[in-house]
Amino acid sequence: MNGKEANIVNAPPVKKDICGDHPPRMPITPYDHAMKMTLGPLDYLARRFWNPVRDTELGASISSAVMDMMVPAYRIAFNYLYNLKVEGAENLPASGALLAANHSSWLDAQILAPSLARRAYYMAKAELLDMPLSGIFMEMAGGIPIERLCVDSAGLRKAIDLLKKGNLVVIFPEGTIPGEENLTRKDVEPDTGLLPGNEGMIMLAIKTKMPIVPVGIRGTGEALPPEVFPRMECVPSLGPHNISVHIGKPISFADYYGKKLSEEESDHLLKKVMVEIGQLAGKQTRHSVKTNSL
Repeated sequence: MNGKEANIVNAPPVKKDICGDHPPRMPITPYDHAMKMTLGPLDYLARRFWNPVRDTELGASISSAVMDMMVPAYRIAFNYLYNLKVEGAENLPASGALLAANHSSWLDAQILAPSLARRAYYMAKAELLDMPLSGIFMEMAGGIPIERLCVDSAGLRKAIDLLKKGNLVVIFPEGTIPGEENLTRKDVEPDTGLLPGNEGMIMLAIKTKMPIVPVGIRGTGEALPPEVFPRMECVPSLGPHNISVHIGKPISFADYYGKKLSEEESDHLLKKVMVEIGQLAGKQTRHSVKTNSL
């Protein structure tokens, strides 16, 4: 990634253009081009079948069948490999909700799938769903592509529609993990132990009148460190790792329905959610350091 592309991540908000047929995309790894060159032909053949049925009843049936096979397999594998534990499952609403989780590893979405009592859909940067072959699987798993460099009404409409129909929609408000896009573990905020959050989740929750359920995922960053891929700066640890998912109580924004938030209100609500996620994820924050030193 060159300096110009890396700076996009931390650049101040700017007015975005409407996404066209070929929206601008950011590279996920330094090897994107090589991956598309080697796996592109297979991806092309697979998409010749998948794309025409993706948004049809047949596509929905295929997706459900794939998830019905994969989720139990994930559960067995993760219980064996990582002694997967889930706390706070009773906090999940029976209706629609926006689940906001920390993002520490490429394992996070896979860990969440068998940790929830029902199927969830995942908001993901569109670049991920562009990746050859794995992008098709992510679509089958419920991935909602969100453009980051232009206004993406299609992706947001899909997320809104799913929420209003009573579904769970997962968002990783940090937008990425340390180790991607020129970000490191040192770029986390001292108050939350997380990368800066995106206020878009607050707007989405208020617009749909849905609660945000904070979720903390622990252990994935050690089981598969973000520096392993795409930076390839280290290899995965072979030692035993425990992974746990901690589901917090829903946060309601009913007092703000129908109102236009000020910048201060938006920042306050975002910080409230991010602090809660950081605590559930067991992150060391400025507050926890002070508390432990007493």
